Amino acid sequence: MKVYVDASGAVQGDNDMDITFRSRNKKDFIAAYDGNTKDLLWAGAKNDNNDQKVSGFKIEGKDGTWTAAFKGETTGTDYVGVVLFNDLGDGKKTMTALCLQDH
Repeated sequence: MKVYVDASGAVQGDNDMDITFRSRNKKDFIAAYDGNTKDLLWAGAKNDNNDQKVSGFKIEGKDGTWTAAFKGETTGTDYVGVVLFNDLGDGKKTMTALCLQDH
């Protein structure tokens, strides 16, 4: 699975974010869940030629570090991941990492 955040989402002033998914290896992307709330945010079937932007992943913070967690399901392997943000000190957060792991 390919997962990415648009450049416009790399700095966040809000408490939720968008993540774009695309399956690989001729598998379909079928569902996206918020890893923090466990809410289903998108369900359908997108083949590995089509990106799917999913909105509403909650960003939760503690001690100047913020995370948005996600789960992406395909017709093959399921994936979990986290987007890590650090506080810029002006009410905004900057993305420092996006980690993905097959589950």
